[in-house]
Amino acid sequence: MVKNVFAKVIYWLMHDEVKDSQDERGTAAMTVDYEVAKRQAEKKRDEAYIQKEACCRRENEYRAAERAYRNNLVACQIKKLNFEKRIQDIQQAIRKIEAMD
Repeated sequence: MVKNVFAKVIYWLMHDEVKDSQDERGTAAMTVDYEVAKRQAEKKRDEAYIQKEACCRRENEYRAAERAYRNNLVACQIKKLNFEKRIQDIQQAIRKIEAMD
């Protein structure tokens, strides 16, 4: 009976040691997995940030181009109005000259 108890104690002690070393290996593996996952998440975050910055840059470029187009359009409309006004002035001058004859 004493042999059995002693054998059981040794078995449980050895089993606990094996289990502890497995737990340590498991914990170490989990730590490595965590670090790898953390690095991958940081890399994805950085890539997303870069993409966001590029998107914002493109959006700003698009808005700037749109503003330039509108400004150009307004400038063209002003030139057209000035040109039409000049034509009217010339036509009035021609009428005055014709009226003098």
